[in-house]
Amino acid sequence: MPVLLRWIWILAALLVVIPCAWIASLEWFSRDDFAFLVHVQRTDPWLWSDVFLPLEQRFWPFYRPLGMETYFWAGFRVFGLHAAGFFAVSLAVHFGSGVLVHRIARQWGFAAPSALAAALLSVSRPPTLSEIYYGSVFHYVASRFFALAALALFQRDLRGGSPLARAGSCAALLLALLCNEVNATIPLLLVLGTVAALPREPVVPATLRAARRALPQLVLVGAYLVFRFVLLAPSELREIHTPTFGIHVARNAWVEINAVFGGPGGLAVAGLGALAIGLWLHRAGRFGSDGMRALRTTGVCIGWLALAGAPFAMLPFPQLRYAMLLEPPASLLVGVWLDAGFRRAASRRPRAAELGLAALVIAAIPYGTLASRLAQPVAWPLLRLLEVVEALPDLRDDTRVTVLYGAPGLADAKRAQELRYLAYNGAVLPAAHPESQMSLRFHDLAQRPPRAAIRPGTRYLALRDDLGVAPADAALLRRELPRGMEDSR
Repeated sequence: MPVLLRWIWILAALLVVIPCAWIASLEWFSRDDFAFLVHVQRTDPWLWSDVFLPLEQRFWPFYRPLGMETYFWAGFRVFGLHAAGFFAVSLAVHFGSGVLVHRIARQWGFAAPSALAAALLSVSRPPTLSEIYYGSVFHYVASRFFALAALALFQRDLRGGSPLARAGSCAALLLALLCNEVNATIPLLLVLGTVAALPREPVVPATLRAARRALPQLVLVGAYLVFRFVLLAPSELREIHTPTFGIHVARNAWVEINAVFGGPGGLAVAGLGALAIGLWLHRAGRFGSDGMRALRTTGVCIGWLALAGAPFAMLPFPQLRYAMLLEPPASLLVGVWLDAGFRRAASRRPRAAELGLAALVIAAIPYGTLASRLAQPVAWPLLRLLEVVEALPDLRDDTRVTVLYGAPGLADAKRAQELRYLAYNGAVLPAAHPESQMSLRFHDLAQRPPRAAIRPGTRYLALRDDLGVAPADAALLRRELPRGMEDSR
C-alpha cells in the first residue's frame, strides 16, 4: 500500500478514535449506572458465587454477570468514580470489534481496502457513538465483540481444521452468553456465516458441514439455557422487557436499522449505491461469479441483521442501544457492494479506487453526532449537581437535598425530567456516598408541595433551564415556598 493511502486510512481511523476518547474524558455516569455502582459498593460480603451462580434471589432480573456486575466491580476498584476509565474500556472493546469485522471480511473474500472500509464503518455508527458513554450498555459492547470472535474463530477452524480455533470459538461463545442471554443465537450465526466464508461450495452442503462443526457450540448453548431458565430462580420481567409479537416488531426493526444507517437518507443512499454498483458490473460484463458471490453474501448479512435484531424488535419500543448489535452485519452488507465496485475500479486504476473508497468512509463518519456530544456532554449536569451538593456547608449523613424547579427563572417540568431520568431518581448520591444516608428529591414548585417536601434540615438547590444547579437563595425560598419554609433551610 502506498504511503499516502496508508496515512489516509490512519486519518479515517483517527477521525473516529480521537473524538470518542475526548468525549469519554468529558462524560460521567448516569441512569442505570448508579444502581450498579451502589451494588458493587455494598458493605455485606461480595460473593462471586452470588454473581455467577445466583440460585436464589438475584440483584436484577437478568443474568449478565460478566457484562454488568463484573464490569462495574472491576471498574470501580480500578477507576473509582472516574467514569472516563470505564468508558475507555468500553471503547477499547468497541474498536476491537472493528478488528474482528476486518478479519471476518477477509475470511469472506473482501479485498484488503474493502475490509478496512467495512471495519471502520462498523465502529463509526451513530448508535454506539451515542450510547457507549453509559456504563450499563457495556454488555452490548462485549456481546458484539465475543460474538464476532466466536464467528471469526469458527471460520478459521472450518477452513483450516484448527483445534485451538475451535476451542477459542467455544470460549468466546461462553463469554458472550455471560454478557447477554441474546447470544444464545450465536450457533445460528456460525452456520449462516459459513455461506459467505465458503463461496465455492453450494449453499446446502456448506450449511450442513457448518452445522456438524457447530455441534459443540450448540451443546454449550443448550446447557446454558437449562442452567439459565431451569436452575436459576425465575425473575419477573417488567413490561418494557417482555417480548411479544405484533405490528410493533416491524416498526421497531425499521427504527433500529434506520439508526444504524443514520436515518432513512443514509439507508436510501446505501441501497441505491448497491443497485448502481450492481448495474455497473452487469453492463461491464463483470457481474458473473463476483456478482453472485456478492448476492450470496448480501443474503448472509440480511439474515444476520434479522438474527441480531429480532429479539429486540419484539420488545414494546425501540431503544438506540438495541441497534448496536446491528452495526457489524450492516457494515459488512455495505462492504459487500463497496468491495464489488472496488474490484472493478481497481482493475484499471487501483490507487484512485482505494482513494475513493477511503473518501467514502471518511464522508460516512457521523460528525454531527460526535460534535453534539462534544458540545454538550449528556451527564455533565449530574456531575455538576454532585459537586454542588458536596460543597454545601454543614452536610450531615441524613441530609435531604431537594432540587427545585417549575418557577420563574428555573427549569420547567420537561427539562427537570431529563435530570431526574439521568439521576436514576436520586441514586447518584448513594452511588457517590454509599456510607451516607443523604437523599435527593425533586420538587415542582408549580405543584402544591406534599407534606414530605417540607422538613427541617432540607437543603434546597435551584435547577436552571440549562440544567445547571446552584444553592437556592433566600429570595427564591421566600417567594416560592410556603410560609415557614425558610427556617427549614
